[in-house]
Amino acid sequence: MRISKLPGAFYQARCTACGALSTYTRFEASFYNFDTYLGGMTGTLYRLDIDRTDAKYGKVTINEALKPAVDREGGRSNLYLVPDELRCEKCGQIAVSQVQEWGAGFEEIVEAVELPVEE
Repeated sequence: MRISKLPGAFYQARCTACGALSTYTRFEASFYNFDTYLGGMTGTLYRLDIDRTDAKYGKVTINEALKPAVDREGGRSNLYLVPDELRCEKCGQIAVSQVQEWGAGFEEIVEAVELPVEE
């Protein structure tokens, strides 16, 4: 599994449970469909290219594409879809809501693993 430097968007959002401010990175592009995952064990960001899965134009399922990340993180329960499955840094609830984002994201270059892994 290779780590690459990729453009991501940095966001701040409030927890809907306790109101604490959380920050997260998400991969976005105008012509591509990406999902962002965060590894709970390693802290690694994973960029899943939806266009390369059977949900769009590819042949690999999303579960197959995520398998290297799931294996590396010790199970799917340690791989969080950003922001939907993120836990609040303060209260620990899965309550960081994209709806509660504060403004537009700020672009940054981050280290991440691209999925599905090319063979």
